Amino acid sequence: MTLCRKEQDIGGIIMYKFILVDDERAIADGFRELIKWEELGFECVGSFYSGKDAISFLEKNQVDMVVTDISMPDMSGIELSRYIYENWSSVMIVFLSAFNEIDYAKEGMRYNVRFYLNKPLTIKQLKQEFAEIREYLDVEKVKNNFAETSIYKGYFNGLAGKCISSEMYDFDDCSFFLFELNICDTIASEKLLRALYSIFSLIYKKVKFCILGNIGVAYEVLIFSREEIAENWTEEYIASVKDCLGMDIEIKNVRQFDNIGMLEEYYKTEKVAVSEGTFKAENAVVTNAVNFIENNLSEPLSLEMVAKECFVSTSWLSRLFKWHMGENISTYILQKRIDMAKDLLVRTDMTAHEIAERVGMRNLPYFYSILKKDTGMTPKEYRMKKRR
Repeated sequence: MTLCRKEQDIGGIIMYKFILVDDERAIADGFRELIKWEELGFECVGSFYSGKDAISFLEKNQVDMVVTDISMPDMSGIELSRYIYENWSSVMIVFLSAFNEIDYAKEGMRYNVRFYLNKPLTIKQLKQEFAEIREYLDVEKVKNNFAETSIYKGYFNGLAGKCISSEMYDFDDCSFFLFELNICDTIASEKLLRALYSIFSLIYKKVKFCILGNIGVAYEVLIFSREEIAENWTEEYIASVKDCLGMDIEIKNVRQFDNIGMLEEYYKTEKVAVSEGTFKAENAVVTNAVNFIENNLSEPLSLEMVAKECFVSTSWLSRLFKWHMGENISTYILQKRIDMAKDLLVRTDMTAHEIAERVGMRNLPYFYSILKKDTGMTPKEYRMKKRR
């Protein structure tokens, strides 16, 4: 992702440029005017009421991101995201939509749609969502720095199977070390990436490195240099990372390659296993999250609680869960509670209050309203109908 950033004079803060597309003028105009975007690290450079107008703007101007509604009359958000992806693949897409359009949102994932915001949103919610988006874009910036020396083109976040390329760096006379970095604590991956990059930039000036991918909290790291790398470099590296992060880490599966050919051969034989392992690991995280949720429905569950249980960051789990399950965690939890409540109404003689407690909805009026919204009936009416 190539980022179009604006350096502010005050403090050198990076500003990410974006446009908003929504056929509802009140939303398009209000979205731009009601929030002080500069305070969040963004610059809203335009709001448009149709996808065609947005495209006309993009043909003459660079942006980092497009925030678009899905349902629009002349050109849908899906069609717009497809066009943007085909013509400006580096531009990230954020969908604004209603709950019942999740299937369309899933379709948009193939067109660089990275976030899905459910309408309506309060200003507080918008700020929280954009803080997460800002964090994601900051990580993309770090990745771009990695890409300047990365030999494994297009390979990041566990997406294995791409061919190694030497187009971006001259690898003649280079030696390579490939290893797995395990973090023995829960940490936001974005902060870890920044720390790793800083350590190599400041301490190991003669050594190049890139992160090839991650599985959960483990990272596969490659370092390479034309100069001889000391045998005890791992101890120095671990000490440096521990000092910067203030946490315990370990390095495993260190492999040395004397030339680029040996490294290429390794990936030719290992790439299938790496890809399958990554997919299984991602599924394992989602499976663990689902099991934890279903076994603790009576508890006050939250994204933070589930992420802590799975030993991953909230932002990473949120994106991973939505990608694999087709809905966000809060929606999934609510539906599971509703399903459990309906089952208890039919199978048991528990009171509505007891069932509400059992499924984690301790506010009885809220329980009634949620069940009414899902079934169109009160608990008593639902029980009577299903027991006939």
